[in-house]
Amino acid sequence: MKKSRLWTLMLAISILISSIGATGQASAAVSTNSKGTLSIYEYRVAEWNGKRGYMDGVLKWSETNKVWYMTAQSFAKLFDLSFSYDKAGKVITFKDDNHVYQLSVGSKTVKMDNTEKTINTPSEAIEGQVSVPLSLATTLFETSISFKNDFNDNLIPYELPNEVVYDNAYNKVRAPYDRAYAKYSKAFDAFEQAKNQNLYFVRGSIVSPNKVQLWGTTEAQSSHVYAELLSEGNIIVQNPDRSKITNNYYTGGYHYYIKAGTGHDMYGRPVSIYYFGAASAAQQKNINNKKAALTKAEAELRNVSKSHDTAVNNWIKALKDMYRQKGSFNDPKILGKLAVHLNDLSAYTGSIQMKEEAESVANTLYKLDKRMYWMVKTLFNGDDFRERFAALYDIDKSLALLIAYNPQQYKAAAEITYDKRSYTDALMLANLAKSSGLKVDNLIVKINKKLDEAAAQLTEEQDKTEFQANIQKEMPKFKEWEQQYLTLLKNFKQEYVSKHGNAQYFEHLSWEEQHALIEEMNTQYVDPVEKLRERLITFQYINTDEQLQSINNLRHAFGDLSTYSTDGRSLAHLKILNALRLMGLTL
Repeated sequence: MKKSRLWTLMLAISILISSIGATGQASAAVSTNSKGTLSIYEYRVAEWNGKRGYMDGVLKWSETNKVWYMTAQSFAKLFDLSFSYDKAGKVITFKDDNHVYQLSVGSKTVKMDNTEKTINTPSEAIEGQVSVPLSLATTLFETSISFKNDFNDNLIPYELPNEVVYDNAYNKVRAPYDRAYAKYSKAFDAFEQAKNQNLYFVRGSIVSPNKVQLWGTTEAQSSHVYAELLSEGNIIVQNPDRSKITNNYYTGGYHYYIKAGTGHDMYGRPVSIYYFGAASAAQQKNINNKKAALTKAEAELRNVSKSHDTAVNNWIKALKDMYRQKGSFNDPKILGKLAVHLNDLSAYTGSIQMKEEAESVANTLYKLDKRMYWMVKTLFNGDDFRERFAALYDIDKSLALLIAYNPQQYKAAAEITYDKRSYTDALMLANLAKSSGLKVDNLIVKINKKLDEAAAQLTEEQDKTEFQANIQKEMPKFKEWEQQYLTLLKNFKQEYVSKHGNAQYFEHLSWEEQHALIEEMNTQYVDPVEKLRERLITFQYINTDEQLQSINNLRHAFGDLSTYSTDGRSLAHLKILNALRLMGLTL
């Protein structure tokens, strides 16, 4: 049985994947301190920490070491590293903000700053490009590596036992069915051509109801377009459908062109008139002959369809029975494989029933698992790329990128991701479309503008985050300062009420006693307040405006009290009130 099946190719890929898995690369060591996972989808799309990229021409298989490699330049780009290569010494150098990593081609030693580590697989020149093993990511960044093969793992159909029996049964009835169907199609086309020749769809405003003269338009139903009126003209319908007349308007009917003539308008000027009516006797005879041939061909097709449909339905039933044995029809994987199997057979056999069954199973799958549904629709290989990509992108971004292969799809995907505000992916896709020769410069300009705006916003948000972090860092010392200042204020308040702010008490003191009281104030409060102020102005991130106003009011009040005058004490009183108020206290 010679078949060209998509899933046969997929099966070959699956076998390759299985052999690769035996090397241990697919299950690279996972550190408990892993800094994310490098996920590789179908060996074509890589994702790390939300960053995605295509691996076409980047991911390389080493027959020597039996592991997967990446070009060193692409490795650097994926992990945000700077990259340089010393050709003379064959030394690869990667750098990030914190470390320098160096390794030599062919060596199993990698140097991280001043520390050396041993790797399982050396770097290598593959196809003329300096490449590093994927497992280097685990060594350098404690990054786990995961190979995701959803299409191969989930959608390669099962082999139907004795499928050759169903194939042979189908081939026995296929030729007679194809001949009958071809005859029927030819008869149908001939009938449609005869029926539509000189046929027009006519409608318009009724000018004269007796002979149904219209001011209207006509639309040709065949290659005969002589009487097609896209703009309104004079029309006479000899066999109008009276049921289509409403409020002096002929809503439309199909009529055959009879002839063109000449009449006169209200000013006596000659105008063209087009006549429509029933088919001529010769034309009606031709239509009847073609109809008879079609009826005969239809009967023959119906006769051979019985055995054809039986063979197809038996094949479908065998498939469904097998998949039921494999698992429940509530299992998305089972339904996905069945849908792909049926669709593949519909392509091989041309069977409408199998195509309809494939679509029916897919529609059931949609209710169970939309991700699997859109994967299946991708293998159906329809012309609905935009719909499929947009739906998959909402579910799994990397999986969606997998289904874009040609320049037009890259461009469409770039437009979709732009609309979804995924500007990094949009730029990558637009550049792929551009490198393939499509004109997408305007789109790239739009994307870069959005990326610049996003970068500016991110910087602002990062600044805000950093500022808040610094506030939290200062807060313990500020709280300590605030408590010390409040204690001083409360102590001074008690003394002020009983001494400095008590006029009767202060004025009955001798000058020497007043001077001693001021000196005591300077010692107990003025000097500590100055030290508190010096500490206050060292806070860079916490808003200390009110505290600074309070402490300055208190300092100035000390100066006013030192004048020994009544006016000075009055001014000091107002400033002390304000200093207390700003700190939530009252006198």
